[in-house]
Order: sequence, then structure tokens, then C-alpha cells
Amino acid sequence: MHAEHFRPTHYVKSRDSPTAVGLRILPSVNSLGDELRLLVFIAVQSWVLFCCWHFVAGRITDTLQRMIDTLLLVYVVQYVAVGLPGMLGVLSPIAMLAAASIMSGLLLLTPSRGIPGIGGSEGRVPQDDTLPKSRRNLHPNSAASYQAGGPESLILLGGVLFVIGYLAAMVWTLRYYPVLSTDALTYHLPAAVQWLQHGRVDLFQTWLFNPANTYSPLAGSVFHAWLLGPIGNDTLAHFASAPMVLLLFHAVVAIARSCGASMTAAVLLGAGLALSHPIVSQVDKAKDDLFLAAFFAVAAGATSRDRLQDRLGPWRLGAAVGLCLAVKYTALLAMPMLLLAIDSPIKAKWRGRQGAIFLLCVLLLAGPWYLRNLVLTGNPLFPTALPGLRGLFTTARSYELRSFAGVMGVLLSGSFAVPGFMAITVACGWLAAVETRDKQLGSDPTKRLLLLGPPVGVAVLIAISPYPEVRFVLPSLVLTCAATGLLRGKFGLAVAILFALSAIGTGLTAELWTTLFTFCIAGVVLAGAGVGLLQLQSRHLHLKRDALLGVAALIVLMIAGFAYVNWRSFLNDRQSLAFNGREDGRAKLWQFVQDELPTGERVAYAGTFTVYPLMGFDLSRPVSYTPVQVGRKSIADLPYLGRHLTGEQIDPAAVAASYAQPDRETWLVNLRESGVAHLVVLTNDVKSPLPELAWSKSMPETFRQEYADESGVVYRILP
Repeated sequence: MHAEHFRPTHYVKSRDSPTAVGLRILPSVNSLGDELRLLVFIAVQSWVLFCCWHFVAGRITDTLQRMIDTLLLVYVVQYVAVGLPGMLGVLSPIAMLAAASIMSGLLLLTPSRGIPGIGGSEGRVPQDDTLPKSRRNLHPNSAASYQAGGPESLILLGGVLFVIGYLAAMVWTLRYYPVLSTDALTYHLPAAVQWLQHGRVDLFQTWLFNPANTYSPLAGSVFHAWLLGPIGNDTLAHFASAPMVLLLFHAVVAIARSCGASMTAAVLLGAGLALSHPIVSQVDKAKDDLFLAAFFAVAAGATSRDRLQDRLGPWRLGAAVGLCLAVKYTALLAMPMLLLAIDSPIKAKWRGRQGAIFLLCVLLLAGPWYLRNLVLTGNPLFPTALPGLRGLFTTARSYELRSFAGVMGVLLSGSFAVPGFMAITVACGWLAAVETRDKQLGSDPTKRLLLLGPPVGVAVLIAISPYPEVRFVLPSLVLTCAATGLLRGKFGLAVAILFALSAIGTGLTAELWTTLFTFCIAGVVLAGAGVGLLQLQSRHLHLKRDALLGVAALIVLMIAGFAYVNWRSFLNDRQSLAFNGREDGRAKLWQFVQDELPTGERVAYAGTFTVYPLMGFDLSRPVSYTPVQVGRKSIADLPYLGRHLTGEQIDPAAVAASYAQPDRETWLVNLRESGVAHLVVLTNDVKSPLPELAWSKSMPETFRQEYADESGVVYRILP
């Protein structure tokens, strides 16, 4: 069965088709065909990138900071391009692309003086007297240090291209794999698909799972929607976190350079963090933790005095903090670390205008999520109960975080953990930095953040986190790695080399060890080609910038042409191979639902929370949970689940509350009202008796079995 058999269609509910639903994936986009839709998306994304770079380049002279600000601005544009139409109820692929194109064009037309800052203090950077005289003019914020073809520019370019090559090889290796991470299947991707189907950013009900994920900010799902809608499948959204690795690299390099590290040491630190196991192991998971870590890293770097004083200072810090808070509730665990640098605007001599810009950015980007909860439930952090505010539960720290052995197990051997040798290296580097820079904690907010932030972040995790997840302390890991940039001279370079070797080695997990040579060779080839081109420009042919842009455009066209020719066959192969041969016990059932159920027909699910595979390869199939209790229509209708629940207790409590006193007639009425055509019952996700399974088996005149295996059953619901 081929991808062309799964075209999203504009269904209209009618008497002749009672199960059809209105889908908002517009035919005007989908009728272009897979190849043209891809090219349209590439064109719009390239336009956004060009306009953001042009906007930033007119205001920032430091090339490294330009890269960071450009990537940050690109994600602000994506966020608004999805969020604004979603709030207005007109969300669709064409609306997203049009909004992004218009906003980018406005950026291109904005005069350079249209963005107020401190006053263009780009060149007023205080010199560090501890630096050798030969390096004082190569301060990271000096434009002279990044002249084309200069040694530091070449080192940075080599690091960038190596990271890109590593990521490209990884994506290429995993391109046929489906998304299988639990959070992605439960709400990250399903929420984005539901928004596209409904044409608005609404609540995605996470039944039989942690209710907090229904009401949590979901900026990660916004960025997934940007990659899902125009393409019509998850081929790109599968690797939505990959650009965050590049942003993390640049942010750590910038922080280390602002601390006085050499470009070589800074690039080694940035590459080591970006390509370490805790980071790259999430590239193919379609999760949001890398978004949070990257935006936090940008915010941490934005607290330095010279960054706060440049023309984009308040906008940069506000956008980074706003996007960080918009990703998920656990971003609040990282905010105490940023408070360590709360006096940085004062030291940068901010006036009221800069403070107002910062607050406005944070409120506009993160505020709508919390305001929505306040309006709907009276509690901005619902379902977590706050003093005087209604909620479904209060949390307690995980049992695994209540002992030293448990904490060490979480940090060093849990999911996305920091491998032992890397942990030792980065901890020793941080301790050495603390020993040498302890006298600067009172005078330099950024150095205070780097040195005191990591223990504060870990302490917050141990004290209040309901889940024993090391991914919640990725911001602390970012600060720990960047703090090593405080070490000077040959000792600092030696520590950076040791850290890079140990960290990059951890990124090559056991499952991917056979791709070691592919990763390294791709990175080396790209780095060598880029460095050679830059050397050719500066020393031999003296090519102009326009010529280099022409070469870059030619490369982009070659890639687009290759994609255009091979895109259809790739989609066909990826669809047919999506779950075939996967070790997951639900794979065969998911493959049947994807291949055999008619596109667009609504599916009800029971006994599971991993609902994304039920939505179909082309994302056109709506899914819904059918409550089995009288008066239960949404997550907010659940009773109070309990006080002091750990993360391990929240899910079972939600399941027990959802299945307490089930009523068959209520369930049947809810099924009829929802207009579902199929029922999928999975038996190995939820550890609880499933009344839907018993009821459907007892009513063969209504539920005709279409598929069954050890993981569950698929029924067609007869009229």
C-alpha cells in the first residue's frame, strides 16, 4: 500500500457518512503532491532563515552571536506562525506558511534603528586583564576576531560543520525508524496533529496518563506542528530536536568564550556537550527536553553584561526565557538557577524600557498557556493543586531521589543519563573552575550562574521532582560544561580535550556503534570542505561574498533536487516499514491500523495512552477516548487523586479514577455521540482491568472484530 493512498481529505460530516469528521488539513496544500509540498516547505523555511539572518546581521557584529540570535529568532517565528492562527481558530498548513512568510518579510523591512536596546554598545566590551595581551583583541565579542579566513573563524566553522555532519549521518541512519518514545506517542505528536485537524490550539486530553500533560505548556508540540502540517507526515518532525543540538553547541561556545576560553577550548566544550549521550540520544525521540535545554542555554549566555548591553539584549533574554517557560512545566525547575544572575540587568545599566521589553517578551510567549489554565480552571498550574487553588493532586519527590544511591543511579545510569567517565571529567572541570573563580561570584552574575547554578539545579531536582529523570537537569549539565571555559591556558585546553573525547564517545551508543565511521567521516568531510572553501576565498581567488552565496544556493538546489526525485519512494518505503519487524509488542497492531483502516475515520481507543500510531501515516485519522463514567467528559472532571503523589503514583491514580464505577450504557452513548467508526483496545499499556474489552466481546452484533493479537483488538463499530 503506497503513500498516495493516504492523502488527507477534507471530510464533511453528513448523513451518508456519519463517522466522517471535519479535518482542517487544507486540500489546497495537499493537492500539490508530496514532492511539491516538500519544496514549498523548504522554500518557506529558507526564506525565514534568510530574513532572520539579515535582521540579526544588521544589529549584531559578532558572528557567533549572530548564529545564536538567528536560530532563536527562527524559532520565535515558527512559534508565532503556529500559535497565532491556532489561537484564532484558523490553523492550517497554508496559514502557518503564510504567517511565517509575512513575519519574515516584515523583519527584512524593519530598519536597523527600529529595535531599541541600550544604545548599540556592540564594541564597548570590558577587557579581561587576566588574558594575555595577544588575546585581548580576540575577545569573543570583538568583530575583529571573526574576520573571514581568520584562525578562530576556521576553528568555529570546523566545529559547526562537524556537528552538522554528525547529525546528518545520524538522521540518515535512523530515517526509516518510527517514533517510539512514550511521551512523543502520548501527547507531543498527538497534540500537534489534533491542532491541525481541529484548526485551533486546544486541549489534548491525556487520558490514562499524567493529567498534567493535558494542561502543560506545549511549545515543543508547536514546533512539531510546524514540521507536520506542510509535509503531511512525521518524517521531519521525527527529528525536530536536531537543530537544538546545533543551538546548544553555539550557546555553550559563546558562554565559554565570554568567560575567556580560547576558541579551540570553547568549540571542544560545545561539541562535547552537543554530541554527548544525554543530548544526541534524544534527537530521534520527538521530545521537548532539548528545546528547553537549548533555550535555557541561550538565556544563560544572554545574562552576560556585554550581551545585555547590545541592541538585541532585552529581546534575546526575553525570547529565550519566554520560550523556555513555554516548553513544559518542568522549566520551572530551571528558573531558580537563572535567578542567580537576577542582578545582571542592573550591572548592565538597564533602564525601564529594557526591563519592559524583557517582561513583554516573556508574557507574550509563555503567558497564553498559563492564562488559558487560569481561565478554564482557576489555576495557572492545573492540575497541580496550589494553596487556595483547585487541582487534581499535589506532588512529592520520587522515591528514587530520597537516597544517595538512588540519586547516583538516576544521574549515572537512568534514561538519558550522564555516563560515568563523562560525569567524572565534567565534574572535575567544574570543581577546578570553582576553585579558581570563587572570588568573582559576587561581582559577575554570569560566572555566579555557571558556578552555583549546577548544584542548585540538582538540589531542586532532588528536593521536589516527582520523576527521577536526569533529563530534567539538562540545564544544569549545560552550565557545568560551560563553566569549564573559566579554566585558562594549557590546563583549560587539556580539560576541554579530555571532556570532548569522553563526551562524544558517549554519544555513540551501543545501538549505533556500527555507524561510528559514518558519523566521523561525514563530519570530517564537511568540516574539511567548509574550511577549504573559506581558505580559497580569503587567500587565493579572493571570491566575493556573492560568489560564496551562489555556491551555497547551488548546494541547496542540489539537495532539493535529490529530495524531489527520491521523496515519493522514500515515503512509500517508510510507510511500509514503519512498524514491520519492530520489537515493540504493539507494532503489528499499529501497522494494521495504519495500513488497513480507512483514512479519516475516527477511532476510539481504550487501555492505552500511546495513541499517535492510531492517527495514520498521513495524520488524517482523529482519535478520541470514550469515558466510561457518568458525567466525565474531560480530564478536569476526574476526582481529586491524592496528596503528595510521586510521579510513579500519578499514572496509576489517574487510571483508577478513570475506571472507577464504569457504566456500559454511558460508554455506549458516548461512543455513539462521538461518531467513531472503530475501537482499538490495547491490553498491555495500562495495568488495570479493561471494562471496554469485556463489553465489546459481549456485543458481537455491535463490535465486529477486525484484528487481534497478544497486544490488543481492533473492532469495527456497526450501526
